[in-house]
Amino acid sequence: MGSINYMNDSAGGQPQPGQQAMPPANPVASGEAEAGPAHFFPYDQEEMIGGDSVLSIQTGLLSKYDFPSAEQIESARMEARQRFRMKVDIIRVMTHFHPEGDWGGRGARALDSARTKTGELPFGALCEMRDSLCTQGSQSPFFEDLRCKVFFRKENSDAESQA
Repeated sequence: MGSINYMNDSAGGQPQPGQQAMPPANPVASGEAEAGPAHFFPYDQEEMIGGDSVLSIQTGLLSKYDFPSAEQIESARMEARQRFRMKVDIIRVMTHFHPEGDWGGRGARALDSARTKTGELPFGALCEMRDSLCTQGSQSPFFEDLRCKVFFRKENSDAESQA
């Protein structure tokens, strides 16, 4: 197979006999190539939101294994994606109801758990928290606890200290 010269005007952009045409490149946004069309996941594994990423969650989940198997790695990756998506949902809700907090920078740290080996809350607890915040907003029993755990955004604390 020869290479195709698309700059050759005499061929009209068509491959010469014996050459194979290459389809045009299909640009894919970050994170989409991995997920494929049937399982779209909008975040790259290293994308940081709220100070957390899929990769950091996955690393924590795999920390209990000395030599994780391929199945354990894939299972941890899928669980990390679910947890990350849930954390992003919680961070977005909290940003809406508590804009003074540094939710985009370090908000995920408010969702950590010192009670578990991985440092992660159980997925069911994250779901319950998200659902409660979405339906009850600042009246949710989780709101005040999370609000107290997050740092204020830097520009707000600087403005307050100058006043």
